[in-house]
Amino acid sequence: MIKFCYRPLIAAALPGIILLVGITLLLANPGGALAAGLAEEPASGDPHQGDTVVQEHAAWIAANEEMPRLLPVMAEVASEEAANSPHAAIETTLLDFQLPGTQPGGLSAPLAAPSNCAACHVNHIVDNFAGSMMANAGRDPLFRAALQVANKDAKFGGDTCIRCHVPNAWLNNRSSIAGDPTSTDGRLINTEDLQGVACSTCHRLVPPTSPGWVTKRDTAGEATGDAAERAALTGPFITGSSAYIVDRNDVRRGPFDIAAAPHAVAQSSYLRSAELCATCHDIDNPLLTFDAGSSEFKLNDLNTAAGANDRLFPVERTFSEWQFSTFASGGVSGLDYPGQKRSTGTQDGPITVCQDCHMPMVSSPLVGGGTTRTVGLHQWAGGSAAWQDGIIKLWDGKDAGFDKTQTTINKTLGLEMLQRAAQLDVAIVNGQLEVKITNNTGHKLPTGYAEGRRMWIEIYELRGPTPVFTSGLMAGVVGPLIDDPYLKKYEIKLGLSDAHAQEIGRPEIAGEGFHFILNNQVFGDNRIPPRGFSNTAFATRDMQPVGATYADDQYWDTTYYPIHPAADSISVRLMYQTASSEYLDFLASEANFIVSDAVLGDTNWGQVIADLRGQNIGKPVVMAAKNIFIPRQFVAPSGADTGTCTDSAQPCQTISYALGQAVDGTEIRVAAGTYPEQIQVSKPVSLTGGFTLTNWITPSWTTNRTILD
Repeated sequence: MIKFCYRPLIAAALPGIILLVGITLLLANPGGALAAGLAEEPASGDPHQGDTVVQEHAAWIAANEEMPRLLPVMAEVASEEAANSPHAAIETTLLDFQLPGTQPGGLSAPLAAPSNCAACHVNHIVDNFAGSMMANAGRDPLFRAALQVANKDAKFGGDTCIRCHVPNAWLNNRSSIAGDPTSTDGRLINTEDLQGVACSTCHRLVPPTSPGWVTKRDTAGEATGDAAERAALTGPFITGSSAYIVDRNDVRRGPFDIAAAPHAVAQSSYLRSAELCATCHDIDNPLLTFDAGSSEFKLNDLNTAAGANDRLFPVERTFSEWQFSTFASGGVSGLDYPGQKRSTGTQDGPITVCQDCHMPMVSSPLVGGGTTRTVGLHQWAGGSAAWQDGIIKLWDGKDAGFDKTQTTINKTLGLEMLQRAAQLDVAIVNGQLEVKITNNTGHKLPTGYAEGRRMWIEIYELRGPTPVFTSGLMAGVVGPLIDDPYLKKYEIKLGLSDAHAQEIGRPEIAGEGFHFILNNQVFGDNRIPPRGFSNTAFATRDMQPVGATYADDQYWDTTYYPIHPAADSISVRLMYQTASSEYLDFLASEANFIVSDAVLGDTNWGQVIADLRGQNIGKPVVMAAKNIFIPRQFVAPSGADTGTCTDSAQPCQTISYALGQAVDGTEIRVAAGTYPEQIQVSKPVSLTGGFTLTNWITPSWTTNRTILD
């Protein structure tokens, strides 16, 4: 499109000018954007509610929500014979997965059950924990199905999963059976273990290194006895990969100096540090070390534990993403996260650690009748919210320790967290739709477990209630996403290099895939970095963008879409899924076999996933939504200079009158004819000729000559 641009506030007499289609008179504002009316959607509810145009479109959306799936994906899990790979698991031993820290059988006192804590501690601590993903870490059917795949892909492969998700089982020798490489499939996880990452797990943790981190935010230091606990084990130790050090005795740590309690206590700043969160949120694959000769990650020697300083393949990097962000280096203020901040003790203080967002502080006693303190809410709400319905469907009525009510509440908290995580800005810029996503978190957006998590932009350009242009639509309720030329997804894609797949005897799974215990290559990562992002720093932890470009300090991403000439409104939504339909189909197929389970009995976790998927568990959630109404006016020689000129059935007669009624960003469509007038353009508007009274959509400058004389 050829554009003639004029500066604002300059009168222009334009005799004899023909307004040709595609010749647009633009008045650009200083920022280059044509401002449009934005209607911000409510924070909750259907984001297509809130304006009449999109309300009318809601019926169309509902009618098509159950549309047939457009891509060939599974409707049901395959038979057991088809689902199970003929390839044997790669040769690995428990030693190959060994990491430093406390080992199975290494505790003198068992971890206390959460019910032990509920007797004294206030309701919000007990209830928040009971519904959290910490409590449900061992119940999560996504975890249990992925566990089967890992165990099938590598002998003893499930051990590394159980260590993190079900620490009580792992520490009590209920992860594996000696000599049985298939036993790390979760068969030994009992009701006691389903407490997940329970209170005692975190409150008995010992920092793996002497506390150089303490002075950043808290002067209390590490607990008395921490150094002795480290000395009792063989180092060197590492931060992350669930290589936790747990106090051998039942000494429960916390950030406060408690004078008396019914159990042994110790004050520790570690509970307020991001380094504690790194324990399970900065994960390496201990099987794969970077090989400089081939420039890729390769299997370690058989029956050999990885070294503490080895460069291992990244599975999750949430802590490291924070570590190299502004949140860690100085903190970020002005974001919409509730609670008192740990660095200042005030609501408006800077966010510095994970807990500021995921454990907002409130004034409360720890126990009934106790001293009022600033206590973190034990919510840990986050990106798993979209899948908690699946946990409820599976475990309600099957586990006495499962709390359906609190899990439902935690799902709501997770949705609220997702809505705080991103800022969505929409504008019309130089005739295009500009969509900008800003990351308001202290890590990549999205972050966490790579497999299946994704975020994407959904676009509906509408004429009345009817879509005239779309992007980012989903086939069915759960997926898959329909591919289109403008589809914008944010995700990380892992897989196997050709050489690695050949080396392990699995050439058929080379390329992108979900075999996380075998994956050795990042094929793509366009997730949005956090504030303070540095390409160089992120590369030191193998978490740099791949197949995408972000400048240093860039924590946003901007995408442009064409605007259909018939559109009069646009609906934009930022969508999120914990598990994509492709990942659910993979789990349903690859974990489609029966295993023993100490709580549920014989269980087919692939079938569990397929059944939940069939109930539309895992449908996407809305992180942010906005609408644009496209201001448009119509002019024809037979019109009348009354009203606002916005009805094509009642056009204005003169361009000058239309300009007087126009708002910034208005498109003025002019029907064929001669307009004997002089116009003064003083607003950012566009003029396009070549239309007729019966066709205001597709102009023709040869047939419908439009002359300004």
